[in-house]
Amino acid sequence: MDTKEDRKTRGTESGNAGLLEGAIDFSSKHNVLIRHFDGSLAPMDEPWYEAVKVRDGVWKVLGDGDYVYLVEGGNEALAIDTGYGAGNVRAFLQSLTDRPVRRAANSHDHFDHTANNQYFEEIFMSAPGAELCSIPFPSFEGIRFDRSYPKKIVGDGDVIDLGGGVELEVFYIPDHAISSLAYLDRKHRILFSGDEVMPFEPHKKRRIRSSVRNLYNNMKKLMEHYEEFDLLCSGGGGILEKHWIPDTMECCGHILAHPGTAGMPLTGPLPPPPSVKEYDGEGRWILNRKNGRPGDVKNKNGDWEHQRAVYYHGMALIYDVRCVEEWNGVI
Repeated sequence: MDTKEDRKTRGTESGNAGLLEGAIDFSSKHNVLIRHFDGSLAPMDEPWYEAVKVRDGVWKVLGDGDYVYLVEGGNEALAIDTGYGAGNVRAFLQSLTDRPVRRAANSHDHFDHTANNQYFEEIFMSAPGAELCSIPFPSFEGIRFDRSYPKKIVGDGDVIDLGGGVELEVFYIPDHAISSLAYLDRKHRILFSGDEVMPFEPHKKRRIRSSVRNLYNNMKKLMEHYEEFDLLCSGGGGILEKHWIPDTMECCGHILAHPGTAGMPLTGPLPPPPSVKEYDGEGRWILNRKNGRPGDVKNKNGDWEHQRAVYYHGMALIYDVRCVEEWNGVI
C-alpha cells in the first residue's frame, strides 16, 4: 500500500486562464462536474492529477480517463499514455522527476489514453494507432484536440531506450483495440499492458474482440517473458498481479479445445453500459472521475446469439463461435 510520502496530488492554480499556446481549452465544459472518489465535485475544466509511486522511478498517475504511467530512465522519463483529463499532464509528470519528459508511448488508440498526446514532442504508437489516436469521444464535443503531433511507429521487437539501463521492449498484442502495444521494462520488472490484460470481476466478463486464437497467441507471446516482470501496470485496472496473463491463456486454450461448445450460450444481449445521466440541483451534468461516460462507448451487443460465456481457470471470457480460429482483422 502506498504511503503519504509516495502520493502527490496537484491541480493547476490558474485553471484555464492564460492558456499557453498549444494547450487544450476545456473551458466549454466548465458547467460539467467531475466527482472525485471522496464525493467532492469540481468543474471538468479544472486540472487535477494524483501520482502514486509504484517503484523507484515509476509512477501511476490518475487524472481522468485510464491511468497514465511515468517511467524514469537515466537520460529521460517517458509517459505511458496521456489520459483525457484537463490540464497539462506533461507539466505534472515533469514535477515528479528531474529527467526531461518529452515523449510518450501509447498503449492503444482509444481517446481515454491519447487525448493529451499533443502536449508531447513525440508519441510512440503502432501503425494502426496513428490512424485512430486522439479522436474525441462524444462527451468532449466542443473541445479541439490537435492530432498533428509527431508520431513514431513501433512494433514487435522494437526497443525504446531511456538511458541508464532502462529499455522498454515493444509487443504488438491487438484484441481490446487493433492498435494495442505492451511495453516490457526489465529494469523495473514491469509490463505496461494497457487494456489488453483485464482481471475477471464477478459482474464483468471480457469480450474477445478479435478471435480466441489471436488472444491466445497474444498471451502466449507475453508468457515467453513471464519471468522478466513482477507486475502489470494496466490502463483501467491499475496495478495487477501477473497471473491474469496465464489465466487468460488457459481460458482461451479451453475454448480452442472445445470450439463452439465451451461455456454457455448467452440468453440475450448483455446489459448496455450505464446511460442514465446524473445532474446536480443546478442542472449540471455530473460524471465520475475515471469512469466511462454515457454515449462514449458503443454497445456491441449485435449477434449475441452467436456468443458464449466461459468461466475457466479463474477467468471469464465471452467469445463468438464464428471467431474461434479465424479473425477478419476488424475490432
